[in-house]
Amino acid sequence: MHINEVAKLYVESNIDKMQTMEITFSRFDHHVRYPIENMMPGIYFIYRKNGLLAYIGETKRCIKKRISRHKRSMNNPEWNGEKSGIKFHRAGIQDEEFVLKYIPAADLGLSTKHNLLAAEGLFVEYLQPIVYE
Repeated sequence: MHINEVAKLYVESNIDKMQTMEITFSRFDHHVRYPIENMMPGIYFIYRKNGLLAYIGETKRCIKKRISRHKRSMNNPEWNGEKSGIKFHRAGIQDEEFVLKYIPAADLGLSTKHNLLAAEGLFVEYLQPIVYE
């Protein structure tokens, strides 16, 4: 079995667990209260407002903090603390509004960083977000 076949099976069996935030966000937002539990680990999906998938990430610690770091990186793509901003700049989408969707790690049965990275890789392989093109 090829990795793209595994990715398809994994994503199709878990995509219905995705949750959507009630608000949009952009790199220009400050002090936003995201309706996500504090310290929520999981896989997150950043969509453009037009519905196209822009980015997929994972975190063992806190999705809200990762989004904050992505916004900071979009404002300063050369920041060494996070390199995703340069990907958004290269794709020409750093100034857009985004919609965040996520799957909590517990809903996927994932408890280790290694497993989260593997799951993220399968989602990226199958869904092909813009910034990975």
